[in-house]
Amino acid sequence: MKRILFFVFIFLGICSLAQAKIITVTLTDESTTLDFYNYQKGSISGHKWSDLDGDGRWDRGESTVSDWTIYLDDEEISTETDEDGGYTFSDLEPGDYTVCEEDRDDWRQTYPQESSCHTITVNSGDESTQNDFGNQQLGKIIVKKVTNQEEDQTEFEFSSSYHEGKFYLSNGDEDVSEYLEPGNYSVNESEIKGWKLVNSYCDNEDSPNEISLRGGQTVTCTFENEWVQPSLQLVKLNNAVGSLSAGNTVEYRIKIKVKDNGVDKITVTDLPPEGFKYRTGSYKVYRKSGLITDDITPLVTAPIYHSPGVWEIGPGSVDDEFELVYLADIDSAQDPGTYQDLVWAKGDTYLASVPSTDASYVNDIFAGTQVTVDKNLEKSASINIEKKVEGQVLGATTSLPATGANELWLMLAAMLIGTGSLSIYYGIKKTNE
Repeated sequence: MKRILFFVFIFLGICSLAQAKIITVTLTDESTTLDFYNYQKGSISGHKWSDLDGDGRWDRGESTVSDWTIYLDDEEISTETDEDGGYTFSDLEPGDYTVCEEDRDDWRQTYPQESSCHTITVNSGDESTQNDFGNQQLGKIIVKKVTNQEEDQTEFEFSSSYHEGKFYLSNGDEDVSEYLEPGNYSVNESEIKGWKLVNSYCDNEDSPNEISLRGGQTVTCTFENEWVQPSLQLVKLNNAVGSLSAGNTVEYRIKIKVKDNGVDKITVTDLPPEGFKYRTGSYKVYRKSGLITDDITPLVTAPIYHSPGVWEIGPGSVDDEFELVYLADIDSAQDPGTYQDLVWAKGDTYLASVPSTDASYVNDIFAGTQVTVDKNLEKSASINIEKKVEGQVLGATTSLPATGANELWLMLAAMLIGTGSLSIYYGIKKTNE
């Protein structure tokens, strides 16, 4: 009986002290030894901090981060960091645990460095501390494109230090970078002929080619471009050296250069002097693009000269140069005099509308030359009468030149007639005496 009471007291003591499972003991005549083990529960704790410089060390001045989720054993248990950035998992039985943190796109984990999680062994009564997590907050760069042509969709090419390749933007478009580590970056726009970059700036007051990006910052850089009004430069030449006689031939050359912006359709109107007739089939058209000059005569419809003549040249890119060549025959009955001609040109633009104007074309520009015709070449002075006039963009009215006999010849003829009349008069008077 005493033995039975002894084992009952032992059983009650075990249940009270260790809160162990109930053990059934069977009494026999043999002696039995029973061993019992006790443990204390443990805990795991740490902090979450903002690693400003991304070096994986918690430096002075780097603050903690609250409201960040920390997971225990594959998200089976979780907690949030408190206002001091701390977290704790308590009442843990001895064993191995894995502690991880939530992943956020705009942060980069810098600690722990060998793994994204902490692997911790908790023994009886252990309080595992300093299981910290360090993260560096990332930033973004946004590039915006703005032009003064709302409906135009010209693509502008950009390059940056954070993109692997080029990217392209039209008016109203924007490019948003991936999350970037804090640091220095740059973005540049490639030049497009016909467009002028008038402004580029970032909203953090940095220059686009030197952006200082901080953690958690989004920097927006804007590039503003204006469409450039195209213009045409016009020059007309002739091969006349000295005076020509009636019945001679003159070679004319009209040169057009596309400036500032491309032109979709170039039209040249040429007005030779009266009595100078275009020789059918004598025309040639050349186009120079860069260092290459092509004969594009087969691509251009023959000009039609019905006073004036019209040439339809077609499109031209910026800095393209065109040269129109043709022959004109001087009428065999042409009166002596200096004869002026006139040529003008215009071109449609690539865009549907042109800033600050109601017209959708390049304004007319004018140029011209002059040729002196002399009946008696032996008595004429040898002079170079070739004249080159460069056309400018005009908005004012330009009057057409007068054609016909030179006023100087008419005055000289009148003087000779007067002198002859006086000689006849004095001759007759002397005879009568």
